[in-house]
Amino acid sequence: MNKLSHSELLNIEYKFIFEYYDKPLSFIGYANQHNYLFYFIDDTSFFTAELTKSDTIYLSECKDLTKLINDLISREKLYILEFDFLNDSIKYTNAEHNKQAIEDYPNIPNLIEFDFNSNRIIEKDYRFENYLDFPLEADKITVRVVNEVNSNLYKYTIIENVMKYVSESFSSIKSAYDFENNQELMMSPFSKGSFKVNFELLENTNLLETSNNFYPMLNILQEVSVSEKEVDLDILDTKLNVELINNTISLYETIKEEGISLEFSKSIDGKELTSISQKINVDKNLAIFKESINTKSTVSVNKEIKTIEGELRSASVDRNSFSINTVNGKVSGKFEKELFRRLKTNELTVVFPAYISAEIEIDSYTDIEGNPIKETHVMRFFEQFA
Repeated sequence: MNKLSHSELLNIEYKFIFEYYDKPLSFIGYANQHNYLFYFIDDTSFFTAELTKSDTIYLSECKDLTKLINDLISREKLYILEFDFLNDSIKYTNAEHNKQAIEDYPNIPNLIEFDFNSNRIIEKDYRFENYLDFPLEADKITVRVVNEVNSNLYKYTIIENVMKYVSESFSSIKSAYDFENNQELMMSPFSKGSFKVNFELLENTNLLETSNNFYPMLNILQEVSVSEKEVDLDILDTKLNVELINNTISLYETIKEEGISLEFSKSIDGKELTSISQKINVDKNLAIFKESINTKSTVSVNKEIKTIEGELRSASVDRNSFSINTVNGKVSGKFEKELFRRLKTNELTVVFPAYISAEIEIDSYTDIEGNPIKETHVMRFFEQFA
């Protein structure tokens, strides 16, 4: 998640306000080219999450904040944001690390019926995604190479490394998903003037899989380049983001050696999306990520398989996620690849809320001293009973 600073939060642009009492209690705000959900916990804290277009499509379909919150919890996207008004500071905590806050969340429908920002009733067919901008979810980008004199002539190795960066990043994005994706990375002719390279993703013809875009790559670039905030080390929990950070570290070496900067923009309208150049904060952020990646390489993983029984509270084939309420608390995770394929193609169906008995693969991560770091859950098999 792209964590906002205290000043950025105070100046956030309200897009939708769903609940209001003296101040917005639950709302969607926009800052730094990202959309965020905020949900009131108490006078000093909120649930918060960065929303993708897919998340807002889900909200349009269910019109239920409780369902969205549960879905975000199951995918470990939900954070708790705490304000310290005396010191003008904030603190982010992954909601998974505060089980009590999740357990205290009222698990009852919270239907969206009105937007206090526009003073309009939200009808059943209202689509939130049509009124939000998702600039980083681009499938056509232009990379502009810039030096001190804005030259149109560069070393071949510079352009080669830029193209290698985008190519390897897209390969990581493509392989990170559970279905084979037949999208191809394309290029259009270079333009005159300062050196610009145009990249485009060929339309995906696999109807079972959502098309990819450059969001994961652009989001990482913004994460390491934007100052005035702490970096989010939780993003290193996925193999994709580790690969993208390593790609960015290699690219940054070229940027420093050659004294250039790179500007990423939309090919369609030229709107700048993000940029990267040699800066103290980029040096610092990449060093933090690099150290964390090296530390994670010493992490131990213990695998075990358990049968877990309880009430299935949420399940999403689009997002590959589930959440089960058990006597010992909530268990969230994703479906195993073959099981996910069968659900995606309707060979199997899952019903919720309903009782479920599931075979779960549990990966427990501990640091070099044996201290627990996190657990992940993958459902391998399930049975449901009436």
